[in-house]
Amino acid sequence: MTPENGHSREFATLLEKWCEDRLSAQELRRLEQLVLSDSRAMRRYLAYVQLHGTLHWDTAVSGETSVVAADLSSDGAGRCDSARRAAERDPQARDSVRQPAAQGRRRWMAVAVYACLLAVAAIGFRLAAPVGQQADPVAAHPQEPRATDVPSVPTNTEPARAAPLPVVRLDRQTAEPDPADPDPVDAGPLEAGAVQADPVGPELANKLSEKPSDGPPSGSPEEVTNDIVAFIDRELASGWESAGATPASVANDGEWLRRAALDLSGQIPTLEVLEEFTSDPSPYKRALFVERMLSDDLFAQHFTTVWANQLVGRSSESAHERHGIERFLGKQFRQNRPWNETVAELIAAEGTVRENGASGFLLAHLNDQAVPATAITARLFLGEQVQCTQCHNHPFNEWRQEQFWKLNAFFQQAKIKVRTLTDASGKSRKEPALVNASIGGPTYFENRRGVMQATYPAFDDEPVDPGPDTNRRRKLADLLSEGDDTQLARAFVNRMWAHFFGYGFSNPVDDMGPHHPPSYPQVLDRLSREFVAADYDIRQLVRWITTTRAYHLSSRLGDVDVDGDGVRIAAAATDDATLFCRVPAKPLTPEQVFASLQVATWGEAHSSDVAGRRKEQETWVQQFFEVLENEEDGEVSTFGGSITQALTMMNGPLLTAAIRDEPGTVFHQFLTARMDDEERIRMLCRVALSRDPSPTEMSRFRRIVGQARSVRDRDPRAAVNESLRDIYWAYLNSGEFLTNH
Repeated sequence: MTPENGHSREFATLLEKWCEDRLSAQELRRLEQLVLSDSRAMRRYLAYVQLHGTLHWDTAVSGETSVVAADLSSDGAGRCDSARRAAERDPQARDSVRQPAAQGRRRWMAVAVYACLLAVAAIGFRLAAPVGQQADPVAAHPQEPRATDVPSVPTNTEPARAAPLPVVRLDRQTAEPDPADPDPVDAGPLEAGAVQADPVGPELANKLSEKPSDGPPSGSPEEVTNDIVAFIDRELASGWESAGATPASVANDGEWLRRAALDLSGQIPTLEVLEEFTSDPSPYKRALFVERMLSDDLFAQHFTTVWANQLVGRSSESAHERHGIERFLGKQFRQNRPWNETVAELIAAEGTVRENGASGFLLAHLNDQAVPATAITARLFLGEQVQCTQCHNHPFNEWRQEQFWKLNAFFQQAKIKVRTLTDASGKSRKEPALVNASIGGPTYFENRRGVMQATYPAFDDEPVDPGPDTNRRRKLADLLSEGDDTQLARAFVNRMWAHFFGYGFSNPVDDMGPHHPPSYPQVLDRLSREFVAADYDIRQLVRWITTTRAYHLSSRLGDVDVDGDGVRIAAAATDDATLFCRVPAKPLTPEQVFASLQVATWGEAHSSDVAGRRKEQETWVQQFFEVLENEEDGEVSTFGGSITQALTMMNGPLLTAAIRDEPGTVFHQFLTARMDDEERIRMLCRVALSRDPSPTEMSRFRRIVGQARSVRDRDPRAAVNESLRDIYWAYLNSGEFLTNH
């Protein structure tokens, strides 16, 4: 486009009107046409944008067409445009339709300028085409957020375009968005449960894309995250379409917050956090909540508990080793140390648990010729159950008996010696210590024919010098993380995905192999490679998983469902949890129940007496577990609807404390607050379940309270309080309270 060209004056006029927000829909489409039709016009446009200031995203993403869950039903009647219909006939065309907006973000241009370009293209695209005829049909659910109430589930099913949530990175010490983030935050309110739209039309995204969508991204961490998340969302959506599955609606704010709090901190959110979150109009509040949790000590505590349970178990027999493991893991998770470094320390540790907490792992399993240590190392860190191969070849995967003993040979130098230690008071005590003996040579095992065999340490066909000067465990730790797509990374990614979704890509999560193929192999491969490339950054992996569209879906199942307010909503049409078209309900762990009951009692799970609370939790949890004397020193749980659990929940001291009218408790706070009984019922439901009572619940509970007030010869206030105590007890004993959904 030259100055002599007749379009030049028109172009300048349109740019001026655009900056002054005076463009009509027709003029905006014309501006987009001019920008996309000529590379020189695009360069001029970019220079103009840089000169004339910042474009506000709320003009591109309005509250009237918020984007939420995808509608990928098999019939697609009335929802698919001509491109979609062509895609159904032609796989190559289908792949081109699925190109995400995130591809354009890897373009060489500056991020701030590019954000402006994306926004203006989105305006033209959204105004140019009716909502029901856009390229990537999904279900939109407009909803007005309430300032104090827990929002109801979105209901409208009008199609609109979908995109991943915005990525907001925070400094560890602040909850404010990074000022260096080029994407303006002023996006207007986001409806409860809605996912922020990505303002990119398919034409512009394809024009700006140069690399394949699954290629290695470059740029800022936000761009990398957007690229990875867009890839995951696209692969999952393709899986839903292939299976003829319809994803569930996006979870409302209360449902999502409770789920995220339990997954990230191990406890339900407090009432204050719930009300602050549900009344916040920010479109980035979900990403911000994840960032706050990642920086909160509760995150480190929760994942310390999760992995201490895996490494040494919950029983009292492993208490000594567990305390050391908890100290070690707590430090690792607080400092966000790389996962491969954490595994290396656990495998190669030496000393007593007081000197080196990581030594507790092998001290708990270094018996019976290190067979338990070998088996649990493979299961936890490689995601493979190989304990049976100590006697014979594995019937399903590629492990052979010799491979088991090659891995076992790495632990033959590890020995336990008793040391006499003296504390500050001069009192001596004996403690086991993990030491590395100067042992070399082969490891012997007996095959099924009774013939003695000899083997040497080797991992993944990589032999190791069997001499006594080689630190075999340190060498194994190095070999586990060699390469850019390690089994160590794949196993951890699969396990972490299962932590948030209840199911991994390959199930069971600790028995990966050809006999349990992953449901989305491309996603597992990509996440594993990116995890390695990110230096095994656990928090970054959590960001990727929690930013995916799938994690923000509801757990509801069925063609149609009804929420607490009697509103009909869309729900997932399949119960195949490995498709991840909904977030299936997960039973709470004993530790999550304990911490959540603390929140329901005192408003928080923290306590000034940390040691006392930990001892109380250990005592409470250990009643549900029993040690098994097997090849992995495992344990069996009775925390799954047993009589012991039921009686403990109904009449145990934790429930008794929660419903006690005692100063400082949540229950006492509501009994003495200036509110009517209906509001008290609502508050008790919010504390326990992070939602408002359904109309049916409220009707029945009002009737119970009314009957209590009318009892003769009894103080009305005392009778009402007793009925409120019963209502709170019922909420805390409900299956909904004991479930993460």
